Amino acid sequence: MERPRDEEIHVVTKEEMEEVRRLLAKADARKESPLKGVRGGICPVCNQPTMDYADDLVYESYRTGERVVITGLTGTRCRNCSDQAYDLRSSGIIERVLEERVPGGYECTITTLGGERLGIYLPKDVVRKMDIEPRQKAIIKLLSRRRMVIEV
Repeated sequence: MERPRDEEIHVVTKEEMEEVRRLLAKADARKESPLKGVRGGICPVCNQPTMDYADDLVYESYRTGERVVITGLTGTRCRNCSDQAYDLRSSGIIERVLEERVPGGYECTITTLGGERLGIYLPKDVVRKMDIEPRQKAIIKLLSRRRMVIEV
């Protein structure tokens, strides 16, 4: 077989790659869990044959002062000890949600600007991740006497 000339080789464009990704994601979303129908698998925690398929699993974790809850996941659950194992699709969902979350709980310093005005020094990570510029307007919402939200 003869090697094709360079001009005969198709170069995939960015748009074509995005279209392929979109189609693959669409096809993947239609796939059923490969664990569907599994009954009596061995539980890695209690070592009993009680792992069954479940489509109502919940992932819950606490990260830097916030609670993350993801519902409607698929995988297996132990009837004996309630241990859960997520299938590949659900694991991917969990991974994407956790990657997208910006870690919370940053500490900042409140300082006196002059007179009765106070100011807040924002950590470099917050400024970089949120792309904050000097003199940019922000809205402060008071939630309670000890809690506020700053929206940029």
